[in-house]
Amino acid sequence: MHFHGPIIRPGTDANSLFIEVTAGCSHNACTFFNFYKDIPFYVAPLSQIEEDLKEAKQKWPDVKDIWASGGNPFALSTNKQIAV
Repeated sequence: MHFHGPIIRPGTDANSLFIEVTAGCSHNACTFFNFYKDIPFYVAPLSQIEEDLKEAKQKWPDVKDIWASGGNPFALSTNKQIAV
């Protein structure tokens, strides 16, 4: 599994799978939230996401919830979000 930064995992999602889609924050200039301050914004290539999903399927076949994780997964284009 690939991760380039911290994962924010609420306790209610303890049994969920988080796949890195982005790392860091696309804005990264907020004065009230500096969680990704030292992590440059990164968009995971589709090949990495597919590799992580295949690995997860082998290790955790019973996972029901999968989340696109990272500082701002919604920064992706609509086409890439659909592909993911």
